[in-house]
Amino acid sequence: MLLPASKDRAILAGVEYYFTAKPCKRGHLSYRYTSSANCVQCIADRRCKPEILTRGKPKASAENQRRAKDALKNGFLVYHPDTPCKRGHFKRYVNSHNCIDCCSVNQKKDTQKRWRRIERIYGISKIVFFEMLASQNGQCAICLEIICEKSCHIDHCHNKNRVRGLLCQKCNQAIGLLKDNTKTMMAAIKYIEGKK
Repeated sequence: MLLPASKDRAILAGVEYYFTAKPCKRGHLSYRYTSSANCVQCIADRRCKPEILTRGKPKASAENQRRAKDALKNGFLVYHPDTPCKRGHFKRYVNSHNCIDCCSVNQKKDTQKRWRRIERIYGISKIVFFEMLASQNGQCAICLEIICEKSCHIDHCHNKNRVRGLLCQKCNQAIGLLKDNTKTMMAAIKYIEGKK
C-alpha cells in the first residue's frame, strides 16, 4: 500500500502511518506515526532500551522500576505497579511510569477544554467547525493545502469579530504578518509578479 506523504493526508485517509521519504533527526528513513508524527524506528529503539526508565529523577519506586524492566524484557509495554495511582488504577506505561487510565482521562479533558476555548473565543461549536472543514473539502481556504482538525487554524476578522474560514499554519501566519491589510497584500503580489 502506498502511504500518504504527510500527517494531514494520513489523518484524512484514516491510516496509522505516513512516509515523508526524509530521514528523521536520528537518521532513520522510516514511517511516521500519524497520531504523534514520531519516527517508528526511533520509538522501536526506545522501547527496547530499559535504561530510559531511569532518566533524571526516578518517577517510580525501586520495586516499580524492577517490575517495569522485567515487563520490558518480556516484550510488554505496560506493567502492574506494587501500589495503585491516586485514583486506584493498577496499569502503568513501562517507559514513563504514567498511569494508563489517568492519561486517557486527562486526554479527554484536554480535548473538551479545547472545544470550550474555541467556542468562547471564536463563537463556533464543534459541529460548526466540522461543517466548515467539510465545506472547504478539508483544504486551506487560501492555498488549498490539505488540513485537518489538529493542523488547521481558525481565521477570524478582529475588527468584525467573525470567523472567515480555516487556514493552514503558513497562510494564517502570512495574513497575520501582513496585518490583514489588503493594500500591503496587493503590493506584495505586484512585487512578486515584478510589476513595481
